[in-house]
Amino acid sequence: MSRYRVGVAGAAVIWLGLIGCRGDRIAGPTGRPATVQIAPRRLALSGDGGWGCALVSAQMVCWGSDSTLGFAKATGICSYGLLCAPSPIAADGGHAFTSLAFGDNYGCALEGADQLTYCWGGNGWGQLGRSSQSSQAGADTVFGARFTAIGAGLFTTCGAQTSGRVFCWGKSGTGVDGSGTYYVTRPTLVPADSPAVAVSVGNYTACFLTASGRLYCWGSDAYGAVGSQAAMNTCVHEIPSGQIVEPTTAYSCTSVALAVDSSARFQSVSMGINHGCAASVDDVWLCWGEGYGATPAPVRGSPKVQSVSSGGGVDCAVGEDQRVWCVGWTGFGILGRGKRQDSTSVPTPINSDQSFSEVEVNPDPTPISTTVACAISTANQVWCWGSWPAISDTVLSTPVRLWPPPSNSAQRHKD
Repeated sequence: MSRYRVGVAGAAVIWLGLIGCRGDRIAGPTGRPATVQIAPRRLALSGDGGWGCALVSAQMVCWGSDSTLGFAKATGICSYGLLCAPSPIAADGGHAFTSLAFGDNYGCALEGADQLTYCWGGNGWGQLGRSSQSSQAGADTVFGARFTAIGAGLFTTCGAQTSGRVFCWGKSGTGVDGSGTYYVTRPTLVPADSPAVAVSVGNYTACFLTASGRLYCWGSDAYGAVGSQAAMNTCVHEIPSGQIVEPTTAYSCTSVALAVDSSARFQSVSMGINHGCAASVDDVWLCWGEGYGATPAPVRGSPKVQSVSSGGGVDCAVGEDQRVWCVGWTGFGILGRGKRQDSTSVPTPINSDQSFSEVEVNPDPTPISTTVACAISTANQVWCWGSWPAISDTVLSTPVRLWPPPSNSAQRHKD
């Protein structure tokens, strides 16, 4: 997606508890979902496609561009000539992160039982929450803030506290940070009538889940991304002096979280580019916004799913069968079916015999040639596919294992 388009971008899955996190599942005594509980998000990809990290084997491993790896120290050279880590390397720093959320050029993480929030990377819009716009090479706390769930979009970060209150910081312009201003550099309360347990942030639209599985969204309603037919304000992008940003455009928006128009109860939500997708507690895959409709509707021909991840032109989900299913169009192999240029209007499984627990689609493929998806298997392995110069000179149209690192390059390119 182009970062100059008004719409949902950065995807965070909520994994039932999460935000982008990969969702968590909830079940009552009878096996039916009862209340949403937070599950840690163990996998995150940057919106610009330059890097990614995963929480596996009791550590955080990262790969990609050295400029945004946080604690990891890259020593290799990627295909585009910059210092990077083509294969995952262990991140140092002594932190025990439990959940990850990455935006376009920055990352955030929650640590331990105290749920302290750390962020690092680019900070041009205050997305690190440090009361400044200075970038941060290593992770630093967000005003000592503690959140139980965190989400990151293009240049906006949001977190949900134990109380259920949601705070956001970074770029707004559409009300996504709840402030009504163009950007804020420290956490700002989002007006909402219900408490949140999970958060997912897109480009200019964000959503949260309640403990009962209700879904609320706010920010830009371009292409129907908010998922509500309620009356909204008209927002106009204001261009700060001396900065080149999105063209001035008028569209509907809301700085107050609105209930989406759906009777479904949800267990996972992910905001993609100009749209969002969610998994209901009945394991139905629903989407809304650009390419779908103004309110959540079931994806045609989809299997039962437990969590979802929305991207630019491709959306993916982990099914009840523990396979990864994807739908959409790609010129870079991200459907994972062995073809570089590929499309499908009905979800199909990627070419892999692995069982997966979590999937993440690059939410903001800019440049478009950096379009990638990764998944964590039930065996605690990280597999990726698509076009990603940081890890391969060629398009990977079927999944390859990144972690643990294959013993040789030949194994690396086997499914």
